[in-house]
Amino acid sequence: MSFEKKDLFIILSFIIPILIILLFWNFSGFHWNAQVPDYVNFYYPVGKNLAEGKGFFLNGKFASRYPPGYPLIISLIIRVSQSLSVSYVLLLKILILISWSFSFLLVFKIFNILLPKDWAFYSSIIWISNPFNLYITRSPLSENFFIPFYYLSLFLLIHLLINSEKNYFYKLFLSIVSGFALGIGALIRPIVIGIPFIYAFLIVFFLKKSLSWDKIIYLLIGLIGSFILTIFPWQKELNEHTNSFKLLSSGGFPSIRDGLTCFVETKGYRDELKINQSLRNLSTEALKRKRQNKLENYKQLLVFFKDQYHKNKIGLISLFLTKAYRSWFAIDSQKRKQENYNKIFQLIFLFFVSIGIYLSFFKFRFKNLKPWFITIGLLVLYNWAITILVLSILRYMICTISLLSIFIGITLFYIYDKIFRVERFVEN
Repeated sequence: MSFEKKDLFIILSFIIPILIILLFWNFSGFHWNAQVPDYVNFYYPVGKNLAEGKGFFLNGKFASRYPPGYPLIISLIIRVSQSLSVSYVLLLKILILISWSFSFLLVFKIFNILLPKDWAFYSSIIWISNPFNLYITRSPLSENFFIPFYYLSLFLLIHLLINSEKNYFYKLFLSIVSGFALGIGALIRPIVIGIPFIYAFLIVFFLKKSLSWDKIIYLLIGLIGSFILTIFPWQKELNEHTNSFKLLSSGGFPSIRDGLTCFVETKGYRDELKINQSLRNLSTEALKRKRQNKLENYKQLLVFFKDQYHKNKIGLISLFLTKAYRSWFAIDSQKRKQENYNKIFQLIFLFFVSIGIYLSFFKFRFKNLKPWFITIGLLVLYNWAITILVLSILRYMICTISLLSIFIGITLFYIYDKIFRVERFVEN
């Protein structure tokens, strides 16, 4: 492929996602919506306080509900908008567009590990066109700035696993930068807190035959060490202000508890769900204990589950199965009509993904398929597990499962090639 064509892909990687997002904003009917509870009640007021030099505080208390990454970004946007006399919202939207453009480029690079450049690019267009990705862009959600750091760490990790011809110090560099990027991502969304250990497992699993154990250990130290060093200053600050150890934020336990009470606690904006009586009893008991301040920590949570195990085993089983199922389509408002639309889309999405996975393993000789698929597969399972643990909504999984769009691309290209008799891929 000529240098000019490669250069064209890079340029288009910045232009195409911006055009698609702008079209979505202007013609989809989903207009800009800043009335997001976490943004209105935490991220923006804390960011505003930071911009005004009042520190990381909210209503006179240390703001520990979420990590500092997104409020810091908001404070920077506020300061720049004031310095340039530019609308804060306009500047926020511009940065969201830039963030998704960079993410598109990274997805293109991740997909290019399996596919030729042109079809990796077309698959990336399928990725950005995912309605759940586009839906994130219409609101000031933290995912808008989390995704590029998450994908950067992922790209570097896969690159480390597959490039056996590269020298060792290059691999060490990749492990350090990957850990650093993941650390920044954790300071925006703590959901990735367990991913360094998945990366560590993948490094051991795929490199144990080509590298000595001491070299592998140095890679692990580079990865996990850079991750810890990135989050350490905030973790130290958090521990000092809360006089306790809370990993990255104090929001972990409330999120888990919300995943128990959401079935009966509407909070004024959620629709009530149709659930069986056993699950309703479990959720009602959790809400009762919350109101009595008897569900405030992990010890009390274990007591709650122990009690339910003895009194309501069917409720526990229903809780797990319902949360596992709802993770793939649910929204925070629990509105049935929208969730039904989500179900239909997800069924179609997963149907084409399944065909693409079959074609990848049984029809085509894709180089690097095994490390690519195992890496993405483990991340999907990890995100699914975390989403089951907390409030089980699709938004928490979309950053990872949308990467399965590559298999939709493979399916569509195969159909196209069969119709027009094009020999694109090499079949077994």
